[in-house]
Amino acid sequence: MPSTFILSLIGFLAAYISLWVIILLTHDEKEPPLAKTKFPFIGPLVGLIKGGPKFYVQQRDKYNFPIYTLRAPFQRIYIVNATELVGALQKQWRHVTFAPIFAGAGKVVGMSQEACDHMHENLTDETNFNHVWVSLITPHIAPGSSGLDEMNRRAIEVVDEKIDELVKELDQKKDERENHIGLQDWLFRTMLLASTEAVYGPMNPFRDYGMEKAWNTVEMNFLTLVLTPMPRIISGYFTRKVVQAREIVIAAFMDFLRKGGTKSASTLLKVKHAHHREKFNDRDIAATDLALSFAILGNTKAASWWLIYHIFSDKQVLHDIRRELTSVPGLVTYTEEEESNGNLTASIELSNIRTQCPILLSTLQEMLRYRSVANSVRKVIEQDVLLDGRFLLKKGSYLILPHAVQHTSVKAFGPNVNEFDHTRFVRRPNPRNEKASVVDRRAFYAFGGGHDMCPGRHFASMELMALAALMVLRFDIEPATEDGKWIEPTWNNSPLAAGIPYPDSEVSVRIRVRDGTENGNKRKITKWKVSYSGSETPLDMSAEDGQQ
Repeated sequence: MPSTFILSLIGFLAAYISLWVIILLTHDEKEPPLAKTKFPFIGPLVGLIKGGPKFYVQQRDKYNFPIYTLRAPFQRIYIVNATELVGALQKQWRHVTFAPIFAGAGKVVGMSQEACDHMHENLTDETNFNHVWVSLITPHIAPGSSGLDEMNRRAIEVVDEKIDELVKELDQKKDERENHIGLQDWLFRTMLLASTEAVYGPMNPFRDYGMEKAWNTVEMNFLTLVLTPMPRIISGYFTRKVVQAREIVIAAFMDFLRKGGTKSASTLLKVKHAHHREKFNDRDIAATDLALSFAILGNTKAASWWLIYHIFSDKQVLHDIRRELTSVPGLVTYTEEEESNGNLTASIELSNIRTQCPILLSTLQEMLRYRSVANSVRKVIEQDVLLDGRFLLKKGSYLILPHAVQHTSVKAFGPNVNEFDHTRFVRRPNPRNEKASVVDRRAFYAFGGGHDMCPGRHFASMELMALAALMVLRFDIEPATEDGKWIEPTWNNSPLAAGIPYPDSEVSVRIRVRDGTENGNKRKITKWKVSYSGSETPLDMSAEDGQQ
């Protein structure tokens, strides 16, 4: 009789072949070509778990398909590689859309079933709940709007306050060698407060450390809620901690609502709450504020770390940005005030960096290109779609546009695509086109594109540029190690939902306050005045922005 091993092997091979037969028989020849993995159906899941965002890059390099199909259990997934297909994809926004995914997140953030059902109505047109409220808030966070200027101004005020606090803390230390801080912790806390103060105003619930701690727990374990489809009696064991934290956050937002916090909040929040009150109760509105907070903070905190890292860890980058900031006419001015003992007050008008600091802007864009691990995910709904007249997308399937694939395109970004080039996005003079660039900006997808473009990109970008400018002008920073050399941290344990990866470990740094004497000046800068008057010019953060 055949051994148990032989029978098991025969059974495995039969199952393996049968699964591949099922895939091949159910794959329409008009669909994007199949990317064959070692194991049918589970291969893509194994690849993603092992390789993360690199899996998509490896698949692109292996097959070189403009778009291809992955088969997961009970699901088709189309992966877009070719930048040329992005435009065609955006034209299909009604039926290849983020809307059902956005609506599906309602349950995850704690909304009622009634509210979730409402968000799933009219997914293919402009009357959908989420389409409406996003279209309502967008004008209030667009360049030139008072709403955006107010938010940027408040965020910059908070960043300035936190920097002043740090300077005072460092001045109290007698030995400069003791000037150590955990850079990641300081940046994360600073950006969290700056962003939330700008949105929620003087009654900002994130001022409470317990609420902040609970929010961090939800953020770090968010996909636990998303990826635990088991019955509640079983899934509750895995999600108890994050659900408890979620309820603490929702309770804090409900308290904010009951106390009238919206009245003194940003225009963005006032418009959002006014719209939501037509359909939702306070509990559901508070849950949507949890979702909004992920949009506000989800990438900004990690982005602040990587931006400061790339600037201060490379002497050339630091030199170029510092020289640019100090050479822009009117950006920084110096005055000698009364009773200053001959010392100087430096005043900086940060609205000028939007248009007059192309290297700083390019460094931010390059950091986002180099570090983004996000995926733009959409679902094909209501009907099959023929993309670009060539590729059949089946109803009910998902489509993924991995940022890492777009951002590592040699065709779009040149042969040094795997290197960090802080001048990559600086527009080059061209007599035929003053907006010419050496990169294909359609492939820069850090803020999405088309109908799903992030409406808050101008707020987040200005906030990050202001942080970087003030840090460069006011501090010298180096790792608190014996040799003073920067070591790039790993990010293997970053939350899976993070679009910009979180470093695995804290980096302790030595900080020295710059007082203006570094360049041979005899008089010290003892005070800084920071202002932001606003600007109507959009930051060039996407292909669409560059066309304006």
